[in-house]
Amino acid sequence: QPQGKIYAIGGLGTNIRGLISIEALDVSGNIERSAWTTLLPPYRLHTPRFGHAAVLVMERFLVVMGGFQTAAVEIFDLNPLSAATNVWLTGPPMTKKRAYFGATVVQGNKIVVGGGMEEKQGSAESSEEEEPVIEFDFIEFKQTANNVHELFPQGAQWRTHPTLKLPVSNYGTQLFSLDPRANSFLVMGHWDVKMVDYENSEWVRLPGSSFSVDRYGCAGALLPACQQSHPAGVLAIGGRYSRTSMEWLSLPDAIGVR
Repeated sequence: QPQGKIYAIGGLGTNIRGLISIEALDVSGNIERSAWTTLLPPYRLHTPRFGHAAVLVMERFLVVMGGFQTAAVEIFDLNPLSAATNVWLTGPPMTKKRAYFGATVVQGNKIVVGGGMEEKQGSAESSEEEEPVIEFDFIEFKQTANNVHELFPQGAQWRTHPTLKLPVSNYGTQLFSLDPRANSFLVMGHWDVKMVDYENSEWVRLPGSSFSVDRYGCAGALLPACQQSHPAGVLAIGGRYSRTSMEWLSLPDAIGVR
C-alpha cells in the first residue's frame, strides 16, 4: 500500500490469458468515493502474468516476481518524480518458475520467496503424492538505491536457503513480515500460520493459529497492530474446503500473532 494506494497487478483475464495492466485504488482519503483507475504506460508489466507475487521495497520499489510458467522479475519505481524515466526494469530471474507462492522482505535487505507451484518436468505443478515441503529462495538488494538500476547489486542472483524448509501445503502459500527489518516472518498455508526465524532456520506453529476450516486458494492480509488491545494478526479470506471441492468459503478467519 505505497503512497496511500492499493495496486492490482496483472492477473488472469477473461480470455484466460495473463494481463499486463496495473490498476490503483487511492485509499488515503474517503474510500467510498474512490475508484479503481488503470495506470497508463510505462506502468505496464513487460511479461503477462497470473499467479505471481509482489513486494514493496523501501516504500518505493515494487518488485513483481514469477507467475504461471515464468521466473521473470520486474521492478517499478513508484516515486512520482521518476514517472518519466527509469520506471521499470527487468531484474534477476528467480532460480525456477514458480506460481501461487509467497514473497516478503526480511532483515531489511532480502526478498524471500517460498512455496507455490514449482516448475516440474517442463511445467509448473505441485505433487499430490508426496508431502509438500516449502523451500525458500532469496536475493539481496541495496538499501541505498536511488533508482531501479541500483536496487540489485551487479551480478546479484537468487539463491536457495540451504537449511530452511517447512513441511506445509505449498499451493497458495503467503508470506508476511510484521517488520521488514526483522529476522522473522509469517508463513500462511491453507490451514494455519507459522512464525519463521530466518536467521536461525527455525519455525514454530503459533498457539491458536489454525483456521476453523481448510482454506485452499484463500487470500490473506496482514492486520497491523492498532493499539495494545488490538494486536497484529493475519486475516484469511475465502478459499475452498479442499483442493477438489467447489464449495467456496465466505466467512474469514482472523489469527492474532503478537
